[in-house]
Amino acid sequence: KLAKEYNLYLIEDAAHAITSSYNNKSLGTYGDLACFSFYPNKNITTGEGGVIATNNKDFHEKIRSLRTHGMTTET
Repeated sequence: KLAKEYNLYLIEDAAHAITSSYNNKSLGTYGDLACFSFYPNKNITTGEGGVIATNNKDFHEKIRSLRTHGMTTET
């Protein structure tokens, strides 16, 4: 509500929210971006790393570029 009122993006810290919900809606789906951690002390672990979830194409392309330090297949 506040983010919409001030035209802000909402980034969810969903590090411990895998399989969690609020009002029958999965956590990690309320914001523009959701960050999940796979660090050893989290609910699901891979030893390191994490994931960012979004349904915004512009965010997806920017994050993908950051993941590869700006390199593309043309680089």
